[in-house]
Amino acid sequence: MTELTVICYIVKGDDVLFIVKNSGLNKDKWLGIGGHMEEGESPYESISREIFEETGIGSGSLADLKQRGFMTFVNTVYPDEHIHVFTAEYKGDISSMPLSCNEGDLRWVDKKDIYDLPIWEGDKEMFRCLFSGDGFFSLKVSYDKDDLIGIERY
Repeated sequence: MTELTVICYIVKGDDVLFIVKNSGLNKDKWLGIGGHMEEGESPYESISREIFEETGIGSGSLADLKQRGFMTFVNTVYPDEHIHVFTAEYKGDISSMPLSCNEGDLRWVDKKDIYDLPIWEGDKEMFRCLFSGDGFFSLKVSYDKDDLIGIERY
């Protein structure tokens, strides 16, 4: 069964907020803020809830929260996912942000350094789409466990 998930890359100037997950298939990987959609939620409702749960950031502290793309994650070991990808601008002071939550540690990273993080290899193509200004994108990334075996861009 394919899981429905959401993820948001929150930016402040040249910095992007990541969470370093502490368990599950994403353990020790650096991801945007997000998670599974709950029954009856729209993607926008889901990402707003996930952002608040993982960071404490309410919608009033964000500008320009919008869906930027859609990813299909296919894996030989882990469940497939359909991922609604968002971005938002943080209006607050990053020095007042919490450094951790129950799902991992929160870190601000300069955009120029994000490609060197321990991330899913296919996320590099997603970052190119997100930060190039090309508009809405759709990607399918396929893995054999942790090894990228294909990327399709639509």
